[in-house]
Amino acid sequence: MRTSSFFCGALRARRGQGLLFDFALALMVFLLVWSYLDGRISAGLSDAGSQGGFGLSNFKAEQALGLLVKGKGSPADWESRDLNSLVFPGLAPRDRELSGQKLAAFSALASSDYGALKGKMGLGGYGFFFTLSGQPDMNAGVAPQSGAARSVVQRIVRYNGATATASLTVYAIGGN
Repeated sequence: MRTSSFFCGALRARRGQGLLFDFALALMVFLLVWSYLDGRISAGLSDAGSQGGFGLSNFKAEQALGLLVKGKGSPADWESRDLNSLVFPGLAPRDRELSGQKLAAFSALASSDYGALKGKMGLGGYGFFFTLSGQPDMNAGVAPQSGAARSVVQRIVRYNGATATASLTVYAIGGN
């Protein structure tokens, strides 16, 4: 009897050791899977963070060009007033039909007080460069440097009775 009770005790000890080994193996597999998933999630968040600036500049470009080519601006006769009364510029007396007077005032304002015009357009820490490809061509703003991250948005508009392309480039200034 005594031998059988010793044998049963040894068998019980082996079962415990087997459970311990299974637990250790399962823990190692879990930690490997956890490390892999954590690394993949961190890499995905890092990519999303680095592209976040691009998405914001693209949104700002869409919004700013929409305001420029779809409306008169605020106030509607902003081109004949001073900069302090300007809420936001608009170049179109009618949707996507641009006014020569408003374009000339916009270009002059971009040359004389670029920083204030950026603020009125809601571009803050971003730079902009507006081009109108038509008869005649027109530019306003500051062209981006060659390595700058940029978003370019274009709209088909009417100017001087002909079809033209309005393009707005919004780019990061210094690390935005």
